[in-house]
Amino acid sequence: RRIPRRPTTPLARTTRRRPEEGDAPIRRRVVPGRRLIDGLGGCVPAAGAGSHAFWVVPVLARDPQALIDRLATEGFHATRGRAFAVVDHDDPAEGPAPVGARRLFEQVVFLPFDPAMPATVLDQLATVVTEELEREHA
Repeated sequence: RRIPRRPTTPLARTTRRRPEEGDAPIRRRVVPGRRLIDGLGGCVPAAGAGSHAFWVVPVLARDPQALIDRLATEGFHATRGRAFAVVDHDDPAEGPAPVGARRLFEQVVFLPFDPAMPATVLDQLATVVTEELEREHA
């Protein structure tokens, strides 16, 4: 009897807002997300995907920690994505080991991204990343 049967106020607001907004929150992310990805060149896995929601912006680096450190000196907080993991099959007969996924995971850095970031900040972020990745390849 004492357990509440109504959703919390924030959940109720979100539930009411979803049908009204539809996919508008995703559309608001597309233009700034595409600007960032275009500025990064070819270091974004699946950058050419037909449908992209831009919830995370991953880049591949030979030395992920060096990229994270460089971004930090420029005021950007990037992460290795500790919440993600590559999972092996329970039974090896189910398929090959996820070697490619493991290699990607070892090189991925998730960039900070918010659709409200000004275009100048997105451009600066892309410049810092591309400069650091070019330095890695030199």
